[in-house]
Amino acid sequence: MVEQINYQRPEVDSFGVATVDERYVMMNKSFQNGEYGECINYARSMIESALKYVYRMLKGVEIEKDLNKEYITLHQLSTKTLKLLNSELENADTIERIQIDMINIIDTIGNLRNATSVSHGSATRTKSVNEVEARYILFNSESIVLMLLDLLFNKTHSLKINAVGSIIDSNGLKKYSDFSYKDEKRDINYLVLEGTGTISQVSVTFPEWVDIKKDKEFFSDWISEFVEDDVTIEDRSTVGINKFMYYSKKKDFYYEVQIENNILYVTREFH
Repeated sequence: MVEQINYQRPEVDSFGVATVDERYVMMNKSFQNGEYGECINYARSMIESALKYVYRMLKGVEIEKDLNKEYITLHQLSTKTLKLLNSELENADTIERIQIDMINIIDTIGNLRNATSVSHGSATRTKSVNEVEARYILFNSESIVLMLLDLLFNKTHSLKINAVGSIIDSNGLKKYSDFSYKDEKRDINYLVLEGTGTISQVSVTFPEWVDIKKDKEFFSDWISEFVEDDVTIEDRSTVGINKFMYYSKKKDFYYEVQIENNILYVTREFH
């Protein structure tokens, strides 16, 4: 007897991206109503919306404005966006292959949509799509969008438990408000961004007799708990005597580390 393995697969609408959610709902509704051409139309539109959302979140600007173009093809959109997510793919040797395969699938879905969609005029007769083909496109489109949004989450959040930039894990912590938690045993305070649960600052209070400025190993060990593993320290002279700036190339995160008497602060800096 084959052992049953249970795993949680997130739904597309669990990420809360309104423009993607709307098309996700319409894609499934069209499939259920037997409108398979429209199902593919919404699948393609859902992918495009996810790509544009990821690009805007990572670059802070719409792709058309960033590239100074009025129109961006789906191929250009997917190519440019996937490059921004390279650092979240662990095996460097497979990055190019994964990108090429995904872009080819996206292009195929886009082309099939153009051949079947009733949303625009055509000089040639549009092709029909059956249930099996539509279901295949639906599942592939959903998987692509899930991967994009998963990688975006990994890119914009730390995956270390209760590190700065991660989603707060409140187990064992005392909650003071929606944006304040405390580990009372270790005297660690966590400030989170209200509504997202993302940790923006951690402060550790040490006994007054501890001089964390003199003990470099002690200092480094504590900081490493709250920052990415690949951090490097920036030029100290540009920050201050008791302030340090750390940078994670993998995540593109900046952290300000500050010492005030016997309190250590680690804060996420947004650049």
